[in-house]
Amino acid sequence: MKLWQQVLIGLILGIIAGFVLKDKAANLKIFGTIFITLIKMVIVPLIFFALLSGITSMHGQGNFTRVGIKGFSAYILTAVFAVIIGLTAGHIFKPGSGVDLSSFLQTNRN
Repeated sequence: MKLWQQVLIGLILGIIAGFVLKDKAANLKIFGTIFITLIKMVIVPLIFFALLSGITSMHGQGNFTRVGIKGFSAYILTAVFAVIIGLTAGHIFKPGSGVDLSSFLQTNRN
């Protein structure tokens, strides 16, 4: 069975368990927490060793320079998109508008 099919079956079984067990399904949360923690533990070393393997398999300085420029460009491009999305969301949603900090500042002075 392919991985996407296994994931889909797991998703469907999780939804069914939520409907059938209702409040008791919260007791199964520990398995999800453990799974997410294990995924986080594996991701960083996996990416590091994939990059290390790719760099060490390159031959010639031209390939390394080209990959470095592409990587740096991708980093800058995603950073620019993140800033644009953040500024746009801040302009649209105006977080913090209507909050009065004067009462907060007075209570913390005493």
